[in-house]
Amino acid sequence: MQQLDKIFYGITPSEHRKILRSLFENEIKNRPNIAITTCGEFHLVKTAIEAGIKPTNIYASDISLYSSVLGYFFSGKKMASLKIKLREDYQELYDKQIDEVHRASCILIIMKLQQFKEKVYYEAQIKKEINDNKQEYIDRMVKRLEKSKEVFKGIHYEIKDLRDELVNEKYDKKWILTCDPPMYSGDYQKMFDFGDALVWDNGIKEFDLKEEYKNLFNLSRKQKYLGLWLKYKELDEMEQKYVFYVIESKKKYDYWLTTKPQELKQFIYNNLIKYKKPDDFSGVKRFKLLNDEDELKPTSEVRFVNVDRDTALYYRDLLVHRLGTVGAEHYFLILIDGKLFSVVGINTGDVTKLRATRAYQIFGMTVVLNKYRKTTRLMMYFLTSIELKKVLIRVMSNNKNRIYDLAGIKSTSFTRFGRDKTNANLLKKVSKEKQKDGLYKIQYESDFYHRNFQQSLSAYLEEQKNDQKK
Repeated sequence: MQQLDKIFYGITPSEHRKILRSLFENEIKNRPNIAITTCGEFHLVKTAIEAGIKPTNIYASDISLYSSVLGYFFSGKKMASLKIKLREDYQELYDKQIDEVHRASCILIIMKLQQFKEKVYYEAQIKKEINDNKQEYIDRMVKRLEKSKEVFKGIHYEIKDLRDELVNEKYDKKWILTCDPPMYSGDYQKMFDFGDALVWDNGIKEFDLKEEYKNLFNLSRKQKYLGLWLKYKELDEMEQKYVFYVIESKKKYDYWLTTKPQELKQFIYNNLIKYKKPDDFSGVKRFKLLNDEDELKPTSEVRFVNVDRDTALYYRDLLVHRLGTVGAEHYFLILIDGKLFSVVGINTGDVTKLRATRAYQIFGMTVVLNKYRKTTRLMMYFLTSIELKKVLIRVMSNNKNRIYDLAGIKSTSFTRFGRDKTNANLLKKVSKEKQKDGLYKIQYESDFYHRNFQQSLSAYLEEQKNDQKK
């Protein structure tokens, strides 16, 4: 029988747990209670128990169905109170289960079945194996849950909005509160989209790290409890004052912040803080920029050069000064006749994971050429060319999955108007949403056109010629 992988992928790494266990042990005398928000797979709950905090003093919460199935089981609540709507065949399977641990196990197996991709042969075979032996897999899950309940028995769990937990008056100076929020907006929605097999709505809006983190952290600072917040990758100047530990791995930095830095001054790990070094652009290869003395011709040579992050962001800042840090999976310089015309960042992760068939343009900047209108439009001509598919496949070649379908490109524009002329007749508008700041967020996408880079340049120059005649 198959060994089931994780259902939930937001796991607190071991080094994080080591640091927090030490802190919990350090604080347990003055703060014997802990609220663990966004508790995920209960790793921090287990860490708190290992640090000596009584299970009855632990209040866990989350908004995901996976965490809620576990939390309800560990805290002795009925699965029926979750009000999950199952497809008819799964409902029949669920109704056959004899007790709460079997019902919880049944829901988890149904969730796992939906995560296997039919297009991936290996995963399709696993799914068939589990489907043919569902009750056996449920029984195996029962043993795992019963063993886990021995650890977590006595904890409290509720489906709670993080925003409400931060201002819960119950959490006074005798409490610790942890927050390890989802890294990206919509993480839970993507992770737990089960189609019609399983439908569940907790009625709570998902946390948006980019939009809400700073305001909620500042709100947490005003509360009596000791707040511990995880911040991923980037840290602004204000937040540096609240860091008590930094986790470094390769080029990635994660930061643990506290709402009460003065109270953790004696904490041993507080003396080990280190910050990410500023980007070093000394080794960046220099290219001359395309300028008004240069002429674009149908015979001009067009090349996409795959570069590292530092090189791409150097030219990005050079073309549009200091827009802030951004990350992409692949970075390219677009050279025309050997001179830099554009820098772009593109993600293909959803394609290789079979979640999408179009690569995603994260950013794209061009030089300004006064004698050519809309140079960003020429960039989009290149990004919609079938030749880009060949370029991307080369940089995606190390991926273990070779069965993806890369059909085109998608992009997002922010504009004060309801349309973006840069993409007109090149990409199709698929959605438009007005933001709080008055800007429109517009999603565009297109299959690749059957023209190479040279033909794309020719088409753009012809378009320029026709515009001049009008």
